[in-house]
Amino acid sequence: MSGFLPVQSIYADFYVVDEMWPDFKADHFYEALRWYDNQDVTLGG
Repeated sequence: MSGFLPVQSIYADFYVVDEMWPDFKADHFYEALRWYDNQDVTLGG
């Protein structure tokens, strides 16, 4: 989180993958997109 102010990460969503970079596949990326698509993004409202 170096370089980020806490205010900038208030509404941030973090998705963590157990795979290391050389093993990261397109399927992992699409899984993250599906995860994000199902998140409640009301931003506190």
